[in-house]
Amino acid sequence: MPEYIRALIVLSALATVVFHLVKAPATAVAMSMDNFVRRRNAWICITLAGFLSQNYWVFAAIVSLLIYNAAKKDTNKIAFFFFLLLALPQISVEIPGFAGIRYFFTVDYVRILTAIVLLPVCIRARKQAIEQKSKAFLPDKVLGLYIILNLILQAQYDIATNVVRSAVNWTIDVVLPYYAISRSIKDLKELTEVLMSFVVAATFVSVVGFFEFLRHWVLYLSLGDALGVDWTSNYLGRGDALRARATSGHPIVFGYVTCIALIFWVSIKSQIPNRAHSICIALALAGGAIASISRGPWVGLAIGMVMVVFTAPNVWRNLLKLSFAGFMLLIGLMALGYAEKIISFLPFIGYVEEENITYRARLFETAYQIILDNPFFGSTDYLLQMEHMRQGEGIIDLVNTFLIVGLNSGLVGLGLFMTFFAWIIFSTYRVFKSFDAKSDYFSTGQVVFAALIGIMVTISTVSPIFHVPVMYWSVAALGLAYINMKKVVL
Repeated sequence: MPEYIRALIVLSALATVVFHLVKAPATAVAMSMDNFVRRRNAWICITLAGFLSQNYWVFAAIVSLLIYNAAKKDTNKIAFFFFLLLALPQISVEIPGFAGIRYFFTVDYVRILTAIVLLPVCIRARKQAIEQKSKAFLPDKVLGLYIILNLILQAQYDIATNVVRSAVNWTIDVVLPYYAISRSIKDLKELTEVLMSFVVAATFVSVVGFFEFLRHWVLYLSLGDALGVDWTSNYLGRGDALRARATSGHPIVFGYVTCIALIFWVSIKSQIPNRAHSICIALALAGGAIASISRGPWVGLAIGMVMVVFTAPNVWRNLLKLSFAGFMLLIGLMALGYAEKIISFLPFIGYVEEENITYRARLFETAYQIILDNPFFGSTDYLLQMEHMRQGEGIIDLVNTFLIVGLNSGLVGLGLFMTFFAWIIFSTYRVFKSFDAKSDYFSTGQVVFAALIGIMVTISTVSPIFHVPVMYWSVAALGLAYINMKKVVL
């Protein structure tokens, strides 16, 4: 039996159990039963198409039809998007070109999902904006300048075909998620459904990741063979443990999405009627975060949770609760014999792969100097200047999104990038603090704020690969949608 068939059997069994368990809490919080069943069935059918198509273009056609038919019946397109975002890895394939053009652009599962679900939402939102004569927000202008700057800088050294291709990529990967999400979420119920949808999706992949961690088997690794494409991916470990990745392509990206979901869970946990369901979801997400064995997301999660604690009333009581929860988790890990192993992986105090910390420090020093040498608009040959950073795998691992932005577009580009997120973060903080602390508006804005802080911390430890960029643009868009709710509520 081929490995991808065995993987599909395991995934089907896990999906049956997990989706059955999350159905009650998901529908109790914000999701209608029809929407839940439709999204769950779409997830299952997409997974079956991925493992059984045997051809990428057959898969793309089937999945496009499945997504289109399901999305047109869904009452919350953004929640639908977040629910299905993690369904499959982002295995990319080039669309072949002609007349001297080698390929048009690359397509992957998330781009298919984005184009089919969010493009119509964007078109409708834009028509409404024109009819209502709505003005652009400051983040819109900053993001537009950032994208234009990058395209202008690329045009200085690259051919026109590649610049056009990049413009298409910016549109699909950044503009569509940002505009659709920020303009179509109008009230708290819709936003809560989005958060719940992503928590449900992350709960399933967390269970998959924990299975991978326990069984030393990466379930989606054989998907390339099932689709008939060459997908270069391999097993990654830390110490003697396998680092899980589920559908996220890399363990640190998997840790990143599970930690964002854990912060989202804080907002919805009190709305789940059955406390046992809420605890099970939290444990599943925590298991996924641990299974990734990724220090950057752990630090991002810790900072995000600290933000939740310090922005809430009764700070000291919350600190005691958090400390007690951490103590009980430590006791549980000690009882299972995992405490010493987990501690050895922790940042700053762990001893496993300490050389990674040294590499990151050297990377920062080298990149910082290159940026200072090309302060305004970055460098086109920075990789040549970083040859001494090439690792044993033969790559220069630029594990810092902020450094990559600075190297490519200088302090001007980095300033625009940081201004975009800073405005949304501080505005979200201002808005949720204006509500009563017992209000759902307060708790929802609080976790969006905390998630953005956690994301900013985490992306300083990872490149913008796989789900990393789509999540930071999308959560920023959720922040802007939340900010705009104040005009309606207050």
